[in-house]
Amino acid sequence: MNLVEKSLHSFIGKKLRMQTFNLFVIFRDDKLFSMIDPWMTLALDNGVQEIFLYVGVNGGDERRYYALPETTFVVRSIDVYSKFYSLRKLTLECISISGDIIQKIIRNCPNLEYFELWNLLGLKTIEISKLDKLEVVVIGVPRIQELERVDIDAPNLKQFIFRSYVLRLPCSVNLTSCHHLKELVLSNCRITDDSFHSHLSRFPLLENLDIVDCRMLRRIRISAQRLKRLELRPGQNIEVIEIDAPTLLSFRFTAYNNMPLFFSKNVPCPMEI
Repeated sequence: MNLVEKSLHSFIGKKLRMQTFNLFVIFRDDKLFSMIDPWMTLALDNGVQEIFLYVGVNGGDERRYYALPETTFVVRSIDVYSKFYSLRKLTLECISISGDIIQKIIRNCPNLEYFELWNLLGLKTIEISKLDKLEVVVIGVPRIQELERVDIDAPNLKQFIFRSYVLRLPCSVNLTSCHHLKELVLSNCRITDDSFHSHLSRFPLLENLDIVDCRMLRRIRISAQRLKRLELRPGQNIEVIEIDAPTLLSFRFTAYNNMPLFFSKNVPCPMEI
């Protein structure tokens, strides 16, 4: 642990600009969590551009999570506020976090381009807006079932990935204002036919689409003039699939029980089953 502190203080002492702060730690005791707080503060105060934070505990039957302090992304001075502007990429994995902290990140780090939230505890909603430079959002839900809603308003978002491994996760997703989206991945997402079709109609630049185990879907209609790659594993309840994609280069479909009815128009590539 002294190595981490020495490295951080070395950057500060030499007045070096910090490009990336990757912290992947597995503790034997959650009492050591307090060591992380000053490390994060030092990295942010030094104008770091990319942060990857993963914290685990090895031992015990109960899963324990490091709680990101409310003060981590609080502006402590005008000088520190300007350094928050440097942060471009933020990945948070296996930690406990509140919606208020998410809003502090959004408010104080306006130049974020990549935002990944994976296996977080404490979030029922994820609301992201007012990040005009945001291009990529990745959300992963391996275990926790409390997430109910994801709402993103990011005009320049190009890639959105939502992966859940909880079969009955009651989570809805709203991306209707993300008109520049090029890649969309939805896994175990609560989305209806109408909502799915409404979203697709707002993504004229969409090139890659991956739908996995979205069990509320019954009829899938895809009309996308720039779509290049399509992968459908929509779940056992799907009845009809209609596709109009004249630029499609790759199409994979996985059936569970009954094969749905297929209607294709302007699909130049064969379907892989």
